[in-house]
Amino acid sequence: TFRMHAAIGEPLITANLPLAFSHADLQSTAAWKSQLEATDRLARHGAVSENVLLRNYTARTPAASGGIWDRAAAIQHFDVALTAGDPVEVARTLPSAWVAMRQARAEIQFAKLYGAALQELPLAGEAAVIAFEVGLLSPDYEAVAIAAAAADAGFDPFLIGIARGTPQNLPASSRRTQAIQDAFDSAPPPQELQSRVDDGKLGEALLRALALFEAGSEGDLRSVADALKLLRSVGLEDVARRAALQLMILDRAT
Repeated sequence: TFRMHAAIGEPLITANLPLAFSHADLQSTAAWKSQLEATDRLARHGAVSENVLLRNYTARTPAASGGIWDRAAAIQHFDVALTAGDPVEVARTLPSAWVAMRQARAEIQFAKLYGAALQELPLAGEAAVIAFEVGLLSPDYEAVAIAAAAADAGFDPFLIGIARGTPQNLPASSRRTQAIQDAFDSAPPPQELQSRVDDGKLGEALLRALALFEAGSEGDLRSVADALKLLRSVGLEDVARRAALQLMILDRAT
């Protein structure tokens, strides 16, 4: 039905359809605003690559202001500054670009695109803090943390601890940080999860851990610790650290 409507020139609006239909609006035949809105919807679920996001956000010059147009303008100005390697312009445009990506919930894609490049620039103040957080959300999070610790730049030591796998050695300042510390101690995962692993049901155990982490991110912090313990116990240390970093940096409650 969807394809038939498109074929006769009366395409259905994808915003009210299941997420998979948003991919149809990424085609070049769709209006730019539709492409941007679909990109945002998919980015929130990690269902679009960072390269597609950048391509669509920089495809044209916004002809209006407000909402998604302001986000596109912010990303374009920042991308030009970073490509030019201009620390002053990067420091000026980065905060607006970061706000834009937080609004779109596309921080991870942004970090994959720009995390490494930002570490090469001499930034200070707000821009330096943002660059540090972006770096921790990138695949190079551990190298970013090691460099920050060596430079003694005054960044959040708990985030550095998570990235290095040693948050348990630092004082906890909240229930959330305490839950993450518990996840990185030497205690085994809860028996409910471990028994599934012992029975050869690793996939089932991981799915259960993901559900627990989701519940934990919404307030049940004990579940966060249980989920991360399971991930670490089966060799998914990288996944556990990145999940903990995202939980701390991407506070969806705010």
